[in-house]
Amino acid sequence: MNIRKNVSFKGLTATVIADGVTDSHPFFVYCNDEDEKTFEKYSNIVFVNVISLDWERDLSPFPHAKVFKGGTDFSGEADQYLERFLPLTEKIEKELGFVPKERVISGYSLAGLFALYASLFTDRFTCVNCVSGSLWYPGFLSLLKEKGSMAEKIYFSIGRKESQTKNQFLSKGLVSMQEAYDFLSSASKETKFEINEGGHFENVSSRMQKGLDWLLFQH
Repeated sequence: MNIRKNVSFKGLTATVIADGVTDSHPFFVYCNDEDEKTFEKYSNIVFVNVISLDWERDLSPFPHAKVFKGGTDFSGEADQYLERFLPLTEKIEKELGFVPKERVISGYSLAGLFALYASLFTDRFTCVNCVSGSLWYPGFLSLLKEKGSMAEKIYFSIGRKESQTKNQFLSKGLVSMQEAYDFLSSASKETKFEINEGGHFENVSSRMQKGLDWLLFQH
């Protein structure tokens, strides 16, 4: 069975992509506005990619001023977005009639931050794929340590050059991800942390795939 369709619910629209689904219990991978090239090499996995969102509004956990020149302030409405995102996942699974073997929430950059953030408030996702996640976001690490994550497996990766910047926020990317990894490892979560060559915008799809491969196929 090959599937490709859009599903809308509660003001959100997601593209559902699945090639060669032969199992009534496939893996489900939920993403936010990711490059669909990430999904091309897989079969028997259902990808749900939300395509109608505002990154600075929907994926940021708290309001904060912009961190880039010419950028946009962060509205901090991740809670409200999660309240719409979760019912969308339920609707899609009900429509398809599949029972997920595992649910992964996966994201890159600010979407990687949201992926981990979501796992603080719901146990719906067994796995988190946090690739170059914006864990430098002010206040997030304190919240993580207060709440903990409900996910069972968490994958982190970041580019070696990403923190080599004069930006006071982005320069904390590597140390912030290390701190999150150390905390969750000490909380007996199954975790992996990889440092890749290159900067933030290099090899995005292949790095996302590395995380999915580890979460879904190397256990």
